[in-house]
Amino acid sequence: MFYSKTHGVMFHHFHGKDHPATQGSISSEQFKTIIEELIKRYRILNADEYLYKHKKNLLNSEEICLTFDDGLLCQNDIAIPVLKKLSISAFFFIYSAPFLGKPHSLEIYRHFRTTQYQDIDQFYDAFFKQCMSILKPEKLKNELKNFSSSSFLKTHKYYSYNDRKFRYFRENILTTNQFDEIMKALMNDMSFDEKKIIKHLWMSNKDLVNLSNSGHIIGLHSHTHPTNFSSLSCKKQNDEYKKNYEHIYNITNKKTEAMSHPCGRYTPETLSILKKMGICLGFRSNTDLITHSPLEIPRVSHSYLVK
Repeated sequence: MFYSKTHGVMFHHFHGKDHPATQGSISSEQFKTIIEELIKRYRILNADEYLYKHKKNLLNSEEICLTFDDGLLCQNDIAIPVLKKLSISAFFFIYSAPFLGKPHSLEIYRHFRTTQYQDIDQFYDAFFKQCMSILKPEKLKNELKNFSSSSFLKTHKYYSYNDRKFRYFRENILTTNQFDEIMKALMNDMSFDEKKIIKHLWMSNKDLVNLSNSGHIIGLHSHTHPTNFSSLSCKKQNDEYKKNYEHIYNITNKKTEAMSHPCGRYTPETLSILKKMGICLGFRSNTDLITHSPLEIPRVSHSYLVK
């Protein structure tokens, strides 16, 4: 999918070296090919130029940028060498809790479900079977009807039906404790040791400093990456971004002006909080809005481009 307005291209997971292939991950060669295809249609701006032209309202439809979410080590190990060879700088939007010694279950669970089963649908079968064991049949039946009739994440066309169903259960049906209970049970069944993989999931503070010193821009992505950020109170939203901002500033000694919305979730109040913090560039996780504010710049997932 090639988009006709200025936008960001969104990347998450990469495989190669010490990083196994997971759902949606790409290799360094695939990454390079995507960039080569983008260059045929657009002008890829370095992060600092994109930010400058955005602030001056000078961007045109052929100018885009590259963005990376979540501060993942695979990005540093696989994508950065390619960017260095091509002399391209990008935006890296990080959530700060893992850098402060508090690994987030979101990424651990993702690694588990995409590496320990023959395919992702085998995991989904096991997951929904567990849901049936803890949810009352009538409640489950009603919730499934609600999901089927909803438009939940339908704008994220790179998600399969089961991808969306899983996220709907995680965010709208199960409590946090119930979701953790199910995932822990599945991990126990597979004798999965999460402690062994944590050190392979996220970058370090030193990596962030190196990225910043190399011309890349480190931006906000919340502190703990809530999967349903828009459900948080204004105070909690503010706390999430305040902690995130302070961590990035303390590590890079730079005041960031850019961010991306975790899971594409936000409210009008979120935008007000970000503006008060001096954030002037924000990215969505899709392209479904017809009009965009400076904090709602569309992004195309690399999954579209691979397909």
